[in-house]
Amino acid sequence: LVGKLYIPVPSETVTAFAKAGWFDFDQQRVEDDIVLDSNSPSGLTAGAGVDVDVSRSLRFRFEGDWFDVDDANLWALNLGLVY
Repeated sequence: LVGKLYIPVPSETVTAFAKAGWFDFDQQRVEDDIVLDSNSPSGLTAGAGVDVDVSRSLRFRFEGDWFDVDDANLWALNLGLVY
């Protein structure tokens, strides 16, 4: 569950945003159809990014997400295409 806040920027082709929320993962490590390990971490998540308009119906999205996983910090960097 994530809430997103759009941030005003002085450009008509760029939209910036920040987001924060709660994550809940279900993970399993399987080898030869045998579950070796499983867990269900949950915690806080936050991120930020920008959308860059290429045309009226196409834009690039750059974003980074952080997840507060037990005993680690998980980061994800994403590059997307929105049509």
